Amino acid sequence: MHTNPDPASRTVRSRFKRIVEKVLVGSRVDRLLMRRPPRAIILLYHNVVPDDYEVGGESPLHVRLSDFLEQIDWARKHFDPVDLDGIREATRTRRPSFAVTFDDAYEGCVSLGIPELVERGVPSALFVAPGLLSAGHPWWDRFGADLDRTLGDKSFRQRALSEGRGEEEAVTKLATESGLAPGAPGPLEAIASTEEIVRLGNEPLVSIAAHSWSHCNLAQRDDPRLGAELNDPQAWFRDHGIPAKPWLAYPYGLVSPEVIAGAKTAGYDTGVLASGGGIADIAALDPLLLPRISIPRGLSLDGFRLRMRGVLR
Repeated sequence: MHTNPDPASRTVRSRFKRIVEKVLVGSRVDRLLMRRPPRAIILLYHNVVPDDYEVGGESPLHVRLSDFLEQIDWARKHFDPVDLDGIREATRTRRPSFAVTFDDAYEGCVSLGIPELVERGVPSALFVAPGLLSAGHPWWDRFGADLDRTLGDKSFRQRALSEGRGEEEAVTKLATESGLAPGAPGPLEAIASTEEIVRLGNEPLVSIAAHSWSHCNLAQRDDPRLGAELNDPQAWFRDHGIPAKPWLAYPYGLVSPEVIAGAKTAGYDTGVLASGGGIADIAALDPLLLPRISIPRGLSLDGFRLRMRGVLR
């Protein structure tokens, strides 16, 4: 059975949440917090799609264009847009900074979201898993409707990341054996092509970096496979003439001591998580464990402002 609430319940919860966010934004607490917001914020997006686009995959990953632009334009008024190197150099004597990152290299992100940022002069980082390029839709979108379906004592999502190790072939096999049928995500929910990533590699405002090779659960990998997952993207970038950054986004936000050690050995100097909120003191953090604020589809501007101000995560 599904563990998700029914559509009517989700609508009620969404409306209630928006009311609470609006009240908080207009409160004295919010105004006081705005005087001392986080010093640096790394935003995590996945995809950007037109407002009238019908999402067929994992809905939270595919943000409406109008919401995306509203969020970015608000952030630009209150924070300095920087790349990840700029985040690491943030000090207490300047305006707070924000960086925009995208995971997975979706077609909508590459063809719609990033061009909008370039037009506004906002830098961004695109974390790419080269093994997924030109391969169509990833498993979490193909089986997006069943991610929270209970299979035994765990959800399909949990089993996909543990038993299936987050790997395309293994997760697809698990889904088939469990009687799950793939959905029909649209073209903007596919992973971009090699040619598109090579083209973006020449855009000054776009930094290309690694998201592992195949987007597997790195915490479930041992040497030598872990080493290949971390080293192969860098070789691929070099072979394709892409001046990639030594940055790493951990697939599914999952890490382990072995993964961190492997990232250091592979030469990465920055690693980003998929959660954690804003950054109060960058010097106090391990540069391979930087937090990000994940922005889902349907987040109101009030909700976005509260996250940027450190009231919500």
